[in-house]
Amino acid sequence: MNTKRILFLKAISVFCLTMISLFFSLSTIAQSDSKYKIVAIATGNKHCIALRSDGTVWAWGNNEHGQLGNGTTTKSNKPVQVKGLSNVIAIAGGENHSVALKKDGTVWAWGIKECLGNNINNDSKFPVQVKYVKNIISIAAGFSNSIAVQKDGTVWTWGDNMYLQLGKEDYDGYLPLQVKGLNNVKQAACGLGFCIVVKMDGTVWAWGWNKNTHFCVDASDINDETFANPRKVQKISNIKEVYGSSYILALKNNGLVFRWGDGGFPEVVKGVGDVKSINEGYAHSLAVKGDGTVWAWGLNDQGQLGNGNAVKKSFPPMQVNGLSNMISIAAGEGYSVALGGNGTVWAWGANDKGQLGDGTFTNKNKPVKVEFNLITNTTNLNTQNTVITDIPNWKHPVKEELLKYGYDPYKVEFIKNNKYPIFYVDNNGGASIYDTDFLKSIAQKNSYWDFKIIDGKKSVEVYCDKQKRKIIKTISDIETKIY
Repeated sequence: MNTKRILFLKAISVFCLTMISLFFSLSTIAQSDSKYKIVAIATGNKHCIALRSDGTVWAWGNNEHGQLGNGTTTKSNKPVQVKGLSNVIAIAGGENHSVALKKDGTVWAWGIKECLGNNINNDSKFPVQVKYVKNIISIAAGFSNSIAVQKDGTVWTWGDNMYLQLGKEDYDGYLPLQVKGLNNVKQAACGLGFCIVVKMDGTVWAWGWNKNTHFCVDASDINDETFANPRKVQKISNIKEVYGSSYILALKNNGLVFRWGDGGFPEVVKGVGDVKSINEGYAHSLAVKGDGTVWAWGLNDQGQLGNGNAVKKSFPPMQVNGLSNMISIAAGEGYSVALGGNGTVWAWGANDKGQLGDGTFTNKNKPVKVEFNLITNTTNLNTQNTVITDIPNWKHPVKEELLKYGYDPYKVEFIKNNKYPIFYVDNNGGASIYDTDFLKSIAQKNSYWDFKIIDGKKSVEVYCDKQKRKIIKTISDIETKIY
């Protein structure tokens, strides 16, 4: 065998090994990132929220009151990450606010000030912890208030109380309040000026604005405009879940859907059965059937029924075009969203604030896919986080500042995609990790990028306005501060 042939075969071998190695590298990257899929969706008035399997939260659409939680009040027609949230297990959307439940049972809210449950006097563009609630297992948000179910079956509410929907008269709602007389609750929802819950025994209870909604609690109550104490809804039982807007929708354990709220007692919605999940917007309703198809009925003036035609309304439920293997749905004002079993999200209807998340502001009468770009771009392998452990040779102004304040850094994790460094430190008798002057000094040395400091079990996240060169918010294991 001559020398040229040997060299050629060696080159082919090296090429093949390189390609095999590259293939497995790309596969590993794609597989490791593909696990980060969307696992839950929620809608507000004109904004959407999505929960990713890694516990992060993403949002898009209207952002007038900071309900996207990304530090701005600018609307977005593509998903943006909510800052400062991790370990989230459930989400909910209100008219101009958003809510998240973390794994530790704490609840966090952002957006319009009245719905933060934190007694803050300004809207918040970042999540803040809702006070006085703990061990929460379920959350929901309505037009102007929120509700949470505690592990012991008790219910807590906060937000607007104009129609006594918080369960108490003469209460401003800036902080959570326990609803008296309720226990053994498994699911709760908020509607237009009212709240409604399902107990473990399948009974339904409601309170708040009754004049237009008509809860059907008793024939003698039809003329009661409002009432604060929860009352049992009549002629309905074995309920799995309920939802409210200007009317009420309930799903029975046998897969039938019932509707009431505009006079009369609950009646079955004809034309749809074997339902596993329901939701409703302001004037339209959605259901996911056991076969994964989505059905819609009600107003269709903005294409929210997703059937591809110009019909203005439809009260026999109609199947949404092109969707299969869906597991949940959510509805807002004139638009709809669906989540697939593979983690894909689809939206249709009104899009004036970018609430469809497809990068446009154009209404759609058929489902369009929301693009999250969750899988790593395999053409760029330089997306790994950088971890610095060789601190003696790490040259950076922040290091000198940490040492100056009595901290000994031992590791730095630098997340390249958003320039978010995490400093791991030991306190050698220096300043408190929560000290404002200390954090301002680190922020300055870090060029006012967002950052996080971890000292054992203590941690503080710092969010900055880079243009104004100042800290705007800190979240620590003890409190949240707005600057």
